[in-house]
Amino acid sequence: MSPEARSNVDHTREETLDELLRVADVVTLHDHLVEDTRSLVGEHELSAMKDSAFLVNCARGGVVNERALLKALEEKRVGGAALDTTETEPPTLVVHGAFLKHDNVIITAHIGGSTKEN
Repeated sequence: MSPEARSNVDHTREETLDELLRVADVVTLHDHLVEDTRSLVGEHELSAMKDSAFLVNCARGGVVNERALLKALEEKRVGGAALDTTETEPPTLVVHGAFLKHDNVIITAHIGGSTKEN
């Protein structure tokens, strides 16, 4: 977004990921999976988020540490999660069934980018 366009939008800019996580109502992930982004969102990051915040992962499954996310959900430290990608794909009841016990979790089979046209 250009500086001119940004000046017309009510917004704040945070300098670090921790600062952003502390104030965000929704955190969306749209990154590729490389060594630097593996478990980008883990225990520390989930603890920094507001208890009411939602995490949306449209990136790659390994970007979110699923064990840490499940623990945060069970302890009600995040408001919910939408996972379009999981560490193992496709998602299965055997591997991801514990997530589906939470009514504030949605898991899809990496179809977030699908449109009527494709």
